[in-house]
Amino acid sequence: MSLWMLLSVPALAQTAEDEEQAKALYSQGEEAYAEEEFEQALKYWGAAYDLSGRPLILYNMASAYEKLGRYPEAIEALDEYWRFAPESERGIIERRIKSLEAKLDPGQKSPATNAGGRVSGGGLGVDPAWVLVGVGAAGLGTGTYFGLQSRTGTMELNQVCPTGLCTGEQSSLLAENQRNSIIADTAFLVGIAAAGTGVTLLLIDDGGLYVSPTPNGFLVGGQFQ
Repeated sequence: MSLWMLLSVPALAQTAEDEEQAKALYSQGEEAYAEEEFEQALKYWGAAYDLSGRPLILYNMASAYEKLGRYPEAIEALDEYWRFAPESERGIIERRIKSLEAKLDPGQKSPATNAGGRVSGGGLGVDPAWVLVGVGAAGLGTGTYFGLQSRTGTMELNQVCPTGLCTGEQSSLLAENQRNSIIADTAFLVGIAAAGTGVTLLLIDDGGLYVSPTPNGFLVGGQFQ
């Protein structure tokens, strides 16, 4: 299914001819963006938006504005899209706007009004992306500790139970070693998942990913910077 077909949010009434023309313009904008012709991509996407009224095109336009260093316009496009974004996606949009606001010249006022002043993460002022990175680091640290404990226990078992059959105190040591191994594996899995998600969100915030939201999530493309 094409990305155009996934832009399934309410759009302005249009004729079939307008729809086809807007779809063609959108595709031309994607090609221009991929070739780093960002001004041209904006022209195509702007024309597609005028014809179709599909708010998700604004997200793509914001990416092109950011690439050109036109941060106020990027913020304005994202801020307008925020009004149509599902609640589950608004946090990412808000963090992206905050990241762009940090790039404004000193004294330059942000044009954001819809999402302006909002703080993701329940208003606590804490970026969930960094929280996830921290959880990931803690998980990897825990996994490393219990992994070393398990390795040490395995070495001891090899000495006291050379045949692999353990009884008495050795059985307790075997059970503890197995427990340490399970904890290590679980902590590593949680750590990798949390850290990976956090880093991905940070890259999105920095504009390092070309992302197009959909009602079911995000379509990710482009290149890491």
